[in-house]
Amino acid sequence: NNNNSNNRNIDNTNDEINNKEKKTARIVTTTTAATVSNTSSSSFKSPVYSPRELYNKLDEHIVGQEEAKKIFSVGVYNHLKRLQIKSEAKEASRKAANATNTSDSTDSSQPTSTPPINNNKNDNKNNLDNVEVEKSNILIFGSTGSGKTLFAKTLAKLLNVPFVMVDANCFTQAGYVGEDVDSILTKLYVESGCDIEKTERGIVFIDEIDKKSVRALTNSYARDIAGEGVQQALLKILEGSVLHVAEKLGKRPERGETVKIDTSNILFIAGGAFSGLDKVILERISKKKFGFDSETSQEFSEDVTENSNSVLNKAEPRDFIQYGLIPEFVGRFSCCVPLMTLSESELVRVLTEPKHALVKQYQKLFQSSNVDLVFTDDALREIASQAIEMKTGARGLKSIIEQTLLEPCFDLKSDSPRRKLVISKNVVQKIDRHEFEFVVVDESNNNEND
Repeated sequence: NNNNSNNRNIDNTNDEINNKEKKTARIVTTTTAATVSNTSSSSFKSPVYSPRELYNKLDEHIVGQEEAKKIFSVGVYNHLKRLQIKSEAKEASRKAANATNTSDSTDSSQPTSTPPINNNKNDNKNNLDNVEVEKSNILIFGSTGSGKTLFAKTLAKLLNVPFVMVDANCFTQAGYVGEDVDSILTKLYVESGCDIEKTERGIVFIDEIDKKSVRALTNSYARDIAGEGVQQALLKILEGSVLHVAEKLGKRPERGETVKIDTSNILFIAGGAFSGLDKVILERISKKKFGFDSETSQEFSEDVTENSNSVLNKAEPRDFIQYGLIPEFVGRFSCCVPLMTLSESELVRVLTEPKHALVKQYQKLFQSSNVDLVFTDDALREIASQAIEMKTGARGLKSIIEQTLLEPCFDLKSDSPRRKLVISKNVVQKIDRHEFEFVVVDESNNNEND
């Protein structure tokens, strides 16, 4: 009897151990499944901003360019929504596959029932689950200082996707001295923390793409390795294909292993000044009308010449081909965004209105030395006028302010009492170098001594 009771106790103990192991296995399986579900569902979140909200964010940093900001907002939003749709479809297919496997294992012994026939043909017509939304690459062009680079930098701060900005000047055709275009994807891979999934939904801004236009070769046997060769190398990347790229930047022997990256979901934005494009557009417009309408065409061309912005608005893909881009490259960009040349009033707004405006930056700099910096309205207009004469757009504003504030900065003292400095038009024009004067502020009476 004692032996039987001992055997029963041993069997009960073994049963309890087995039950505990089964429960532990179930918990681990459930936790793993929940982790996988959470990881896949959080692989990509919905866009933080709507198109209008994204437009308002861009408006905080960029003056003017209303049409360009709308196109950018809609294009970037559609790109993020497209990534969200793909992520949700992938998650739904994964759940459906798991449900199918579970039902097959539990109902294998039960007889299968014939599914009901669906006679509603409209449901099949309106079914959009299997529709794939293709990406729309963006080509942005405009004169120097119109805000192309600022668009890219602002988007990089707002978006929650990997973003890189590269300069096309350093690229050459594969096999020659210079960087290969595949290094673009390597930079994006490094920026995304070496995460392939994040890399495949990033955004790339290629600046100075107009410098890769096809140039006229005197020797017909010579190869344009820095122009047409780069455009051809970019074609498969822009279109969408699986490429083997290096894991890290550096010289070829030091790049290490390669990884597979699918560029189908990467949004590419190319930008350039395209200096002389307006002449190509005017030449095309002038050839449209001839004979009895030749005078009308000439008057139209003269009106357009006065306003370069109206010329850029009439840009077409064939104009870029005439400029020097190959047709296959132009066809990869379905959205062309012209940036207008900024007027004097818009340059004044650039100086004062944006979140990180130049005037605000220098006011903060002078404030650290107990100086209240003030620009008169005439001084701001004079700075904008000089920038227009230099034909550098918003880029020329900082150099003009630096030259204007050189002498006042030379006299700054960190331990001086609170003072006020007014910059007038004469100071900007350098008519009188002693025109500016630091005025001590009487803080006790809150009065300003002249």
